[in-house]
Amino acid sequence: MSQTSDKRRRTELDLFMLALINGGITTPYALQKSAGLSQGATIPRSSACWKRGLCAKEGLAYGVVLATK
Repeated sequence: MSQTSDKRRRTELDLFMLALINGGITTPYALQKSAGLSQGATIPRSSACWKRGLCAKEGLAYGVVLATK
């Protein structure tokens, strides 16, 4: 897989996750149950979104509750 393709997939996942978070699905478990996204994929991506200032973390472990800014 090319680096460009991988980066595009990460961006698409970030946007999808942010839309879900904005809709009230705010924990890795809820993302898994509601959208079928693995916690192994959502936890690192939510952390990346948080570091870029796209969402806020409320809670200490694994971005327990996320909210869009």
